[in-house]
Amino acid sequence: MRKHIERVFSAFEVNLIPIIVAVLASFVLVAPAQFMEIHRAFAQRLAALQTQPMTSSNPELWSAITTSLYMLGGLIALSILLWLSCRANFDDPNSDGRGAAESNVAPGALRFVSLSLAGLPFLGMAFGFYAASSSFGAVDEIKKLLTKIKESILLDTGFDPALAPAAAADWAEKMASYNIILLGGAIVFVLLGLLLVSSLGMFIVAARSLNIAPHTDHIFWRNFWRTQPLV
Repeated sequence: MRKHIERVFSAFEVNLIPIIVAVLASFVLVAPAQFMEIHRAFAQRLAALQTQPMTSSNPELWSAITTSLYMLGGLIALSILLWLSCRANFDDPNSDGRGAAESNVAPGALRFVSLSLAGLPFLGMAFGFYAASSSFGAVDEIKKLLTKIKESILLDTGFDPALAPAAAADWAEKMASYNIILLGGAIVFVLLGLLLVSSLGMFIVAARSLNIAPHTDHIFWRNFWRTQPLV
């Protein structure tokens, strides 16, 4: 029992550097106030798109799409790199192909550590979005303030006084929806992280099963040519 526990803890020991990198990256996405402002500004930018024409000629729309793709691509790249750095420890090059099952590290623990580190950046981003969100009471106050500001601007520009309150309230409602975007984004990043971890887990199973055929085929053809008579 003690030996098995030591093999499990060895999976963490051999992956100490990837663990430190994953924890630090996740901490940066959650804790600093600067990143909270970045998350909030991004959500507010998406909310502001509701007040603009959603056409292909809108540069703000393409800017938001580009930023989203960069963010998602960076998270995926970081997650896969962390997973690959741990996967390098799956096979022991000095064990004649026997793999981690006969090494001092439990293979199940290695898979758990690698897949957990792959999902950690997405979890950190999800917590960062959630931490950047505001309470519903604060959002109501923000709506009231935005409504007053927008109504004053509309009246100054000659807008119909009878329609100004409703138009200002609708605009404030759309702008304050950044909070829903943050909460929804947190859920989306959790689901994307689970999807990535599941995909990598299935890839491991598929890779192990596919490696059997080439190895057997190699042995077959080697033995076949050995048994052929020389001409």
